[in-house]
Amino acid sequence: MNRQRLIGWTAMALSVFSAPALSQPASPAPAAPAAPPSWLTRPTAIDVQRVYPPDALKQALGGVARLQCTVTAQGTLDACKVSGEDPANAGFGQAALQLAPLFKMIPQAALTGTKVTIPIRFGSTPATPTPVSWVRLPTSDDIVKVYPKPALDAAIDGAATIGCKVADGGRLEDCRIVSETPPNNGFGPAALKLAPLFQLSRGGGMITVPIVFSAR
Repeated sequence: MNRQRLIGWTAMALSVFSAPALSQPASPAPAAPAAPPSWLTRPTAIDVQRVYPPDALKQALGGVARLQCTVTAQGTLDACKVSGEDPANAGFGQAALQLAPLFKMIPQAALTGTKVTIPIRFGSTPATPTPVSWVRLPTSDDIVKVYPKPALDAAIDGAATIGCKVADGGRLEDCRIVSETPPNNGFGPAALKLAPLFQLSRGGGMITVPIVFSAR
């Protein structure tokens, strides 16, 4: 059973416009315009480095990709597609798509269902991560204890990635499910139960932690 760690950042911008209300006495008051998004989580430098196109990295080639996504009621991004990349055919668009699940904003009703464009820049010399070591990790027995029983009984393997803040002392807090495979088999909630068993050698920043579940 494997456990890895990934940390980092990126920059983004998006704009939302609201149409003016018609001046009719009987019309309802126009809805308040959406406030600028306030991000709860977003990709870090290490996340960007993790998906950096290998050929571009070897050539010290930088680039930018633009994603067009729909904002969900939960503040996450859905149905993302590449709306542009520069330079073309260098892999930055596909790399940006891998980062989309790491974005989450404070939910706003005015933003739900709207389309947003997010530019993601890839520097030609990605930052070298500050070395981080694990002080504590879940054991195999810990993973077995939280393994979803229906999946275990059916010998279904799975994986889940959680995104967390790293508190003082290196412990993880405010964790959320970033992804789970296969979906709807309980691996995401199981991974969250393991979060208190992780501890880093230092605090600060965000981290994404992939956890593998194997029934074998």
